[in-house]
Amino acid sequence: MVIIIPLHAQGNKPNTVIEESKNPIISAMVVNWWPTEPDMNGIFSQKLQEITGYKLDVQFVPNSGYQKKTSTVIASGNLPMVMVLLDDKHPVFLQAIREGVFWDLLPYLEEFPNLKALYSDKLLQSAERFGGLYGLPRPRNLVRTGLVYRSDRTDALGLEKPNTVKELDSMLRSLRSVYTPVLAWIGMEPITNLAIWLGGVNQYGIQNGKIVQEQFTQAYQQALDYLQSWYKAGILSDDFLLQNRERLFANAGIGFVSAYLGNNEDTIYYESPIVEASGTLMGISSMDTEIGIKTALAQGLGYYGIVSFTKSEIRDEDTLRTVLKLFDICASEPIENFLNWGIEGIHYEMHGQNKIRNLTRYNQDISAFRQLFVHPVLQIQDTVPSNLKHSNFIAQDLLNSIPYAVQNVCAHLVSPTHMTLGTQLNRILEDAVIQYIIGELDLEGLEKARLQWLQAGGKVVLNEYQQAYDNQQNIH
Repeated sequence: MVIIIPLHAQGNKPNTVIEESKNPIISAMVVNWWPTEPDMNGIFSQKLQEITGYKLDVQFVPNSGYQKKTSTVIASGNLPMVMVLLDDKHPVFLQAIREGVFWDLLPYLEEFPNLKALYSDKLLQSAERFGGLYGLPRPRNLVRTGLVYRSDRTDALGLEKPNTVKELDSMLRSLRSVYTPVLAWIGMEPITNLAIWLGGVNQYGIQNGKIVQEQFTQAYQQALDYLQSWYKAGILSDDFLLQNRERLFANAGIGFVSAYLGNNEDTIYYESPIVEASGTLMGISSMDTEIGIKTALAQGLGYYGIVSFTKSEIRDEDTLRTVLKLFDICASEPIENFLNWGIEGIHYEMHGQNKIRNLTRYNQDISAFRQLFVHPVLQIQDTVPSNLKHSNFIAQDLLNSIPYAVQNVCAHLVSPTHMTLGTQLNRILEDAVIQYIIGELDLEGLEKARLQWLQAGGKVVLNEYQQAYDNQQNIH
């Protein structure tokens, strides 16, 4: 929980929070992706309070239980003032919008130039729900995911960089002859990534003018067949279901495997120990399909999650402006630079003209704080430690892949049925997919699960998305 106490009034408008209370408190809920949380009495926290003019007292919620926590808090009605919401299409959040839980920020955004500058009209349109903007989108690079692998190991075996999934399969099997396990992956997104490289869709797409869910495409089935074969061959570790970001990093990242399907931006966190061990890395975010079309996975719509403001705790416009002012300050160039680098001598050192980040202190003191605020999309190669040349190369590869990004055509559309049944429907397919990969479910069983998805509401979801898509096409 975040507590924000303005130390001085800002702007010319009367501030009811400051005027009506000697101890104004603004609370918020923030996700923490790291096993430890920042010390609120630490030097970074104290410095941030000093330079922004706000007093902060932050309680972070671990990412592993964050979605459940946000749903529980919203349902309880015992809300903080500020909430970081990772899924702005989650049924609980959408229902809360309908019930008037969150402020619509569209009428106020023009008053805050630093925040306004973060967003294109297209991004704002993508983040709108029911005609309003019920949170500040957190901008992210459009392409972030793909494959990172130990190029020192592939070079030693005389293997070339793969340009197709077929070539990737050959590379992984060659690595398996020397190393085990070979491949790590987290969650369901890598399957979608593989399917896109095989010519598929990004969760939902258009085929012959109709909305189609990825599970019902040939490319997705091909991706599952590859993963199943990699599991049988020992390329994919037996306990891949237990893989998570913290564990990967605790094991020096892909230092303990040869390749990783996931967020390539994470390279900045696991490259250092690999480099120290004389290893090298290569990153791939786009590949050629079987018919030679280069594709990459688009990560959402250029943002990940939103920062929302609750009406029950922020009861008037002046109070809302006071809170938004903090976020505007933190989106300014000097404060953004501070949130990006921290304090010289503690979070980074200057080596000539290069800043060398102390990743241990950075993650300990700063990373979780950055989850609260909204920032410009960073050119990754400008923010990683300058001596990590592989991260720089991988970052450039991500930027180069943006023109080939395959979008989820339903990412900005709303299906009322998905609002209420989305979690249960997703579970039907996800459980079946995992069982298929590990060989506990055959193709017939997988097809039955897909039919179950359709009958349980999936067909209605497709029809609703189709209608929303057609309506949008007619408008344009």
